[in-house]
Amino acid sequence: MIDIDQMDGEKESSASEQKYGPQEYSTKNPVLIINGCADVGRLLLLEQARRNCRAENENGTECKTAFFTFQNTLVRAAEQQLEMEKTQNRNLLISTVRACLQKIYGVLVKNGTVQPRRFPNQQLNGKNDKNDRLMMIRQILCAHREKFGKHHLQELTPDFWLEEFLWMKQMNVWTGEAESYLLLSRENRGSSVFMSRMDRIVAYQLFEMYCHELEVRGETDWEDVPLLVIRNVAAIPKRVKFDCVLVDEAQDLSLAEFTALSMLYEKDMMAVLDKRQRIYERIWKPEQLQIDWTSRPLIQPPRTTRQIAALAESVCQNGMSAGMPDKEQPVLPQREGSVPCLVHLKDRMAE
Repeated sequence: MIDIDQMDGEKESSASEQKYGPQEYSTKNPVLIINGCADVGRLLLLEQARRNCRAENENGTECKTAFFTFQNTLVRAAEQQLEMEKTQNRNLLISTVRACLQKIYGVLVKNGTVQPRRFPNQQLNGKNDKNDRLMMIRQILCAHREKFGKHHLQELTPDFWLEEFLWMKQMNVWTGEAESYLLLSRENRGSSVFMSRMDRIVAYQLFEMYCHELEVRGETDWEDVPLLVIRNVAAIPKRVKFDCVLVDEAQDLSLAEFTALSMLYEKDMMAVLDKRQRIYERIWKPEQLQIDWTSRPLIQPPRTTRQIAALAESVCQNGMSAGMPDKEQPVLPQREGSVPCLVHLKDRMAE
């Protein structure tokens, strides 16, 4: 099994930093994005991982496979379901997306491609990181007013700007790429703050000042990691890439995280998502990935019944998915079952 803690390996020659752009996919198949309903995707990915391991064991052909999911609890569940394959195959990695990208970042640091930075969740002079960020943004707003004059966007709260800056990074926007932000739809950022094109220019000025201040401090956001992976793809050693990348719960990844994963596969990449199970408002379209991709629907789950799916859909339509942009009507599975009932319990003891 691939050990993610050993991905650093020996130091290799560094490559000059390159901006992400179109690539040649001579050996790559297009990324397959499967739109499925609850409980379909993971079973499909688990079976594909098993097939890859069996093929390697039977044919002796190496097939480095990575199974990525969103949370550690899902990693542990996948490890239990692939326990036999893990013990028999050293070319299988099961990991969260963040953990893997963090290790790739470590490789880039060791190669001298990027500079090491301090990440959040560490105490800075006894202060909470978020409060420190907000104080820094207040100073940036004042500095922007002194440099460019008064503007109404300077009156927005530091909390708004911190969310905006992190959202920009999640949408694969980086310094020196103003046009990417100017063309980016802010539909899922709500309607409370309207920004004209001129407002966007001001917002991007603030963003670059924020990124510059982080660099001066030797700090970084977690959202910077996939951005650095994407823009330094030429410096990623082949030894830390994979023949096959499998991505579960892709609807909860940011655009930048998904794009970064697409930098790591050599032959095949399969991702499954269910937009109606989205936990975070990380809304993007495959067209924004700037990679070769294809999409397929998968609507016949092996366990969920028509009745359960209809109940879940009724909950969504009654406000549980407020703000979701998905307007298409879901296709209910054909498998029949008993009508489920909802039980409301007052506390854990009653449960």
